[in-house]
Amino acid sequence: TLQAIASGYLVSALALLVPARSVRFALPFVLAGVYTLLLELFGDMTPTGNFAQIVEQKFVRALGFPEGAQAYATGNYTWLLTSLMFAAMALWGSCCTEIVRSRLPQGRRAMALFALAAALTAIGFTAQIWIAPVKQIFALSFTARSMGVCIAALGVLYVVTDIWKLRRGWWLVTLFGQCALACYVIRSGFG
Repeated sequence: TLQAIASGYLVSALALLVPARSVRFALPFVLAGVYTLLLELFGDMTPTGNFAQIVEQKFVRALGFPEGAQAYATGNYTWLLTSLMFAAMALWGSCCTEIVRSRLPQGRRAMALFALAAALTAIGFTAQIWIAPVKQIFALSFTARSMGVCIAALGVLYVVTDIWKLRRGWWLVTLFGQCALACYVIRSGFG
């Protein structure tokens, strides 16, 4: 998980160097498309036969761990090639930040968040016709739907806290939002 966060943040930080906002907003869709195309062309969508898993196993074997190659992919999750999708997810979050911090009127900011959420949800459900929603490899159908729900939730929180100014009692949400990584590490230590 920390690798996923790190790879996503690295790409997002580099994307901030791109002056064209339209390019920054298109980049997560391009990365998700490239990742999906690679999965569709060079493997199947099963947890063990997908291209991300094949790349993962070859990389681990190349490091000299042929015995540990299967053990490395705990639960058939993948990390290397899947970093493209992790970067896409972080970039969609970065796009949300740009929307919320923009100079648009607040109502238009909220509408932009909901439009992005609706677009991703529609992409996810449409992709599900051809691509199984496999969580372990962050298939486009799974990831786009999940990001759509997350961005819709962000839109709701934005409306409630920033437009309607209902801020009482949100301290726990704020605490977890500010300390999400610490909460994850604490949970992992006890789990």
